[in-house]
Amino acid sequence: MKNTMDQHQAELEVLGRILKDPDLIYSVNDQISGEDFLIENNRTIYEGMRACSISNKPIEIGTLYNELRGSNITISDLTNLVNSVASTSDIKHYTAIVKENSKIRNLKLILEGSLNNIQDKTSNEIAQYIIKQLYSLSEDRSSSTYMNRSEMMEAALAYLQEGIVTKGENVGMKTGWKSLDIPLSGFKKGDLVIIGARPSVGKTAFILNLANKLTDKYKVLFFELEMSSIKIALREVSARSLIPMNKFSEPHMMSDSEISSFMRAADHLSKKGNLILDDKARPPLEYIRNRVHYLKNTHNVDLVVIDHIGLIPQPKGVASRNEWLGEISATLKGIAKEFDVCVIGLSQLNRSVESRPDKRPMLSDLRDSGNIEQDADQVILLYREGYYCKENVPDNERFEVIIAKNRDGITGTVYMVMNTKKQLVTEVYEGK
Repeated sequence: MKNTMDQHQAELEVLGRILKDPDLIYSVNDQISGEDFLIENNRTIYEGMRACSISNKPIEIGTLYNELRGSNITISDLTNLVNSVASTSDIKHYTAIVKENSKIRNLKLILEGSLNNIQDKTSNEIAQYIIKQLYSLSEDRSSSTYMNRSEMMEAALAYLQEGIVTKGENVGMKTGWKSLDIPLSGFKKGDLVIIGARPSVGKTAFILNLANKLTDKYKVLFFELEMSSIKIALREVSARSLIPMNKFSEPHMMSDSEISSFMRAADHLSKKGNLILDDKARPPLEYIRNRVHYLKNTHNVDLVVIDHIGLIPQPKGVASRNEWLGEISATLKGIAKEFDVCVIGLSQLNRSVESRPDKRPMLSDLRDSGNIEQDADQVILLYREGYYCKENVPDNERFEVIIAKNRDGITGTVYMVMNTKKQLVTEVYEGK
């Protein structure tokens, strides 16, 4: 850690440069706040500069002195600041020193606070407290949320050039299912996608097959809130080996060829990688956000799946389930943008669909679920006729993927094939 003299000098360098060139306050203010200053007088001066800027007052010695009346800052203090710096260059360097030392001080306070509370909390509560504080600490004020038109056009040209080089992969993450990739243009980072269906229609089978396709090129973080990791693993093996799931209930009855197929499928999937499964039961929304933050930094995760959002527990103090689901969708959309990942949330549709002669789901079946429809960039609804007509259902059943909302593309129905026994989803023309 920088010593106190280094910190004090860096603070003086920042303040002196702003007094020499007041416009620097706009770039510096994006990186540091008054709380980042260790020395109280320096903190007071900086907050006075920010107050002048907000009030459209010039940041010069006379105006700043008037702004700071009542403090112990003198005209001499401000004059010395201006005279102490030779130029206005390198302000980013000194600002970074101020910010880094502030983070280290705050980190020390977090650790000390955790130790003070260790007798009163469980290990999980202590861990969550630390993660929450570290997340807050690591947020980067320097990441600007604005750009001028010239910067916008430069970003647009870079986007176009990257699209040419990657053959459109930068637009969205492609599954390899052309019938789905064409209307969706792939799954885009920064987007929230909601996949909705009635219970047992095949949401988990669909998303597991989709995730398996995407892990050929991308890293997927999969939150499984309902099933255990072993059940998910068996579903993946079933889809790969084409061994029906019911066979795994009595493995001692499996044939030698089935066991061989099982082992080959498991070996293939274990080498494929790129899938991180978190099967914590009913994790809080804050836990999901912290895990995404950590795994984005450590594994550069591209896509996050949550199966399903209805199992995220509602905290005390939230007035209604509707309000809570709205909070979930808004937070998931924020996670997608902040961490540059695509978030896919599975959702169970309400029972209104059951009362209609045509039971294909519609967007209106989400309307009792907070602001999910509004927050989502894409809404995909799943329909399987065999869910309602139990008799004479073929093993390979036509499966409707209804693109009900698509902010950047077309809507409509994509027809696929689902084998519920083998947990396998394929395109119609794949002939399986």
